[in-house]
Amino acid sequence: MEPKSLRRPRFTSRWDSQFFPTGEAPDFLNYDEGARFSNRFNDFVYTLDAVGSYKTDLWEGINSRTSLGFQYLQNLSQGTFATGLQLVAGSNSIAGAAVTQSNEQTIESRTVGVFVEEQIGFNDKLFVTGAVRADRGSSFGASFNSVFYPKVSASWLISEEEFFNDSDKYGISSLRLRGAWGASGVQPGTNDALRFFNPIAATLDGQSVTGVTIGSVGNSDLTPERSTEVEFGFDAKLLSEKIGFEMTYFNKRTEDALIFRQLPLSLGVGEGRFENLGSVKNSGIEIGLNTRIIETDKFFFGVDFVGSFIDNELIELGEGIQPVIFGQQRHVEGFPLGGYWDETYTFNDANGDGFIGQDEIQVGEVGYLGTPFATTDISFTPTLSFFENQFVLRGLLNYRGGQKLYNNTGSWRNGNSNNQELNDPNASLADQARAVASKFLGTNAGYIEDASFWRLREISLTYNAPVTFSSQLGFDRISLTLSGQNLGVWTDYTGLDPEISSEGQANFTTEEFLSQPPVRSWKARLNLSF
Repeated sequence: MEPKSLRRPRFTSRWDSQFFPTGEAPDFLNYDEGARFSNRFNDFVYTLDAVGSYKTDLWEGINSRTSLGFQYLQNLSQGTFATGLQLVAGSNSIAGAAVTQSNEQTIESRTVGVFVEEQIGFNDKLFVTGAVRADRGSSFGASFNSVFYPKVSASWLISEEEFFNDSDKYGISSLRLRGAWGASGVQPGTNDALRFFNPIAATLDGQSVTGVTIGSVGNSDLTPERSTEVEFGFDAKLLSEKIGFEMTYFNKRTEDALIFRQLPLSLGVGEGRFENLGSVKNSGIEIGLNTRIIETDKFFFGVDFVGSFIDNELIELGEGIQPVIFGQQRHVEGFPLGGYWDETYTFNDANGDGFIGQDEIQVGEVGYLGTPFATTDISFTPTLSFFENQFVLRGLLNYRGGQKLYNNTGSWRNGNSNNQELNDPNASLADQARAVASKFLGTNAGYIEDASFWRLREISLTYNAPVTFSSQLGFDRISLTLSGQNLGVWTDYTGLDPEISSEGQANFTTEEFLSQPPVRSWKARLNLSF
């Protein structure tokens, strides 16, 4: 019997503060009389995990492991928002502002899950596992029943079979075949299924009164998003285990997908609500390769490679449901979720003057422009150690490709008084065309750009102190690591950064709009083990 229990409370406090001194804010913000924003958040996370396992031999060569588990998760977020407008010159106090506003927010969710798992092993070669998990969440209220998620998997170490004894001749040290089928789910947000009102303060006939507005129309029929996935693959070790190779094919089908659907504003019930609409397919291949190219007592060099190639498609939206449109993105059957759509255009500098005018652009029909999600994700991790592992140098280079990103920052800049690409004498014809098409012809297709990139995510150098030195100080191990993150990016994307996004809470909304790019950081970490 192997019982385990772990409870992990976590508390995070955050203070977001913005200050625009009187007379110094940009004109487009309308804060010329001064503004101050002070928002404080307290986040509490409580988790409890309890797992117990029992192992026994059923018959000779056949063993069993039975596991039972319980999990509890509670998230509580509390926010207080304070705003002061029209500040006294030289002051940043909200208390002295001519106009003050305040608000608060509380978001809480609780989830309880239990599972049982049975694994049968045959001669330590073939393992068959079956399990079922039951989840229940607070998003639906007390009347909602638990949701059950089963799974089945099998793993066969085929290289241990007698008919595979000659595998070393072909450089195969170990080969495992595996397959699995299982179900999983995603719960809606805390209040997505509930109808509720927001309290407000208002003025009626010159008197301050209280009232309510519709916070959400809710959806009493909302259920968890449910997915079933099947996967097959193998793990191989080659050339005396100097090379490890893994490959997995997966096909995931999601039913009752949680999609935010806009409702007519004339209903007076807000922008919309979440609904369980149609089905979505995600399929692809994942590959892992780790190598030990040079390995001696004093020197090591190896490279790890991880790659995934994914296809996403909205199979069915639902009977009678029209495509869901939100800005430049849409949910359309037969295309990726949240794909970019807009009117396409062509241009031609007909008079050869080097400038693109409205009459030199031909706008076509609305068409599909691309997916906001990467279809290819590849990472390289080289490792170099020397002086008997006393120094270890690592790097992480990542490529993501196949995705588009709406450069709303560029579109907004050219649509306002800046007219950056219209007034730049060095702007290319393509840049001029997209600015003219956006500002005067109503299509932002030119700002929906290829967001593929290479990024040097990290380089680190670790010094491992000799064991004799560590023991003299009373430690088993001492190490010092210096690392740098986000050290470089290479891309054709013309916005601030291809990986940032002002992502909305609903509908996979993805765009870049005046967002902060990933920052470059340097860290030093001292590890003391005893």
